[in-house]
Amino acid sequence: MDTPTPSFATFPRAHFDAMIKAAREHDPAKLPDPTTLKWRFDSAVGGRMDASESAYIARQLEFMRQGVLEVKYPALKGAMLVPIDTSIDPGAASYTYQVYDMVGTALVCADLSTDPPRVDVKGSESNQVIRSVICAFGYSIQEARAAAFAKAPLIPRRAMAARDITERTLDDIWFNGNTVMGLKGLLNLSGTTTYTVVNGAQGFQSWDKKTPDEIVADLNGIVNKIVSDTKEIYAPDTILLPLTAYTLISSKRMGDADPNTILSHFLRNSPYVTNVFATHKSETAGANSSRRMVCYRRDPNVLTGLLPQPFEMLPPQQDKYEVVTPCHARTGGVVVFQPLAIAYGDAI
Repeated sequence: MDTPTPSFATFPRAHFDAMIKAAREHDPAKLPDPTTLKWRFDSAVGGRMDASESAYIARQLEFMRQGVLEVKYPALKGAMLVPIDTSIDPGAASYTYQVYDMVGTALVCADLSTDPPRVDVKGSESNQVIRSVICAFGYSIQEARAAAFAKAPLIPRRAMAARDITERTLDDIWFNGNTVMGLKGLLNLSGTTTYTVVNGAQGFQSWDKKTPDEIVADLNGIVNKIVSDTKEIYAPDTILLPLTAYTLISSKRMGDADPNTILSHFLRNSPYVTNVFATHKSETAGANSSRRMVCYRRDPNVLTGLLPQPFEMLPPQQDKYEVVTPCHARTGGVVVFQPLAIAYGDAI
């Protein structure tokens, strides 16, 4: 996807105007107080800017930082499908959470002389590591000087690209996690419920070779698996399908007697599911790289995505002949508190 162009539609007008004003008022003859600069340029590392040039680019990057953080990007699906928790301190190296379950029964008795049975709560504690997501962008000394000479702001395209790429990396983590870094995603959580997709009349599990009624049976089957296994404690409200499977059920009709598509028929009649979404990322997420559907309750008490530090731009630094701005975010992937409220169905 192309990086958004720095137009008024994507870059906040107030900040753009401020950058223009700062550039037009820039006077190389007026040297600022060096203590007000946001960083120091050292000729020993290659290249040197005077105090006026330093102040100019520091001011432009500051305006750019505010503008890029306020840009409204198209919503990526991961943060929409997984409740995101940003309340964790960004300094945390790990996230500890507990899963509780109730044990015991109550007794129906004729009088109060019988000793009451004891009930209790048992719990397990888990720990999830938190990792950083990093990238950077830079401008050469000559680019900065050229902008100062032209009395024009630095173009924010690279900063916007850094933001976009970071958000897309986080989006992939919400879906797939990162095995190397010990992060889980919505498509590969542990301890979840498994729904076995049965063969259709033609002897295949794939929806491409099943009738509309057989596909509806699979959709209801994975829903009922969660409701049954949790004894109706959890009722799923969301199903996530591979893009090809979603395209099939949203375009194929139930039949001559029912002109509705499979998708609209299912949603109209399901007592639990209210949303069905699609993603290409589940096309090979199942066993043996098969298509995987996910049924779950989209509830922060069931699962959550850990985002202690959303995207941030750190103070710029000079590296040889460039002024580099590091970018940073922190995530712990997706953690699940109630695994039985999530079910996977493969090879659809």
